[in-house]
Amino acid sequence: MLAETSCACGDFHDEVTGIIFRNPFRDRSPENSADRFFRDLRDGKCDVDQALCGYALGGHQVSAWRFVNREDHGGHAVLYYKLAHKSESGDAGSLTGEGAVEVIRNGNEWKVSSYSSYF
Repeated sequence: MLAETSCACGDFHDEVTGIIFRNPFRDRSPENSADRFFRDLRDGKCDVDQALCGYALGGHQVSAWRFVNREDHGGHAVLYYKLAHKSESGDAGSLTGEGAVEVIRNGNEWKVSSYSSYF
């Protein structure tokens, strides 16, 4: 019999858990773009697509995040995170949510194109 957990298990739970190996020499530009997005959310700001900002600021703000996984697909990447909801303290013990940020390459920049989270 499986026990219930307090996991915020969404569509990308498998990508956030398990053993993950990352290339230490990877281009971190996509991660830097997502990090700026999360810093802005934490501070109550959002400067991407209006619909995306409505979703992100309307109950999906974060107080803390930790990068855990990444999938590269040519001109875009999906980045997976453990998250703490804005209403939580934001310390390492409260990273109970999960999130995915998709970024798209636009010239030499990476722009956030989607965000989804479960708390």
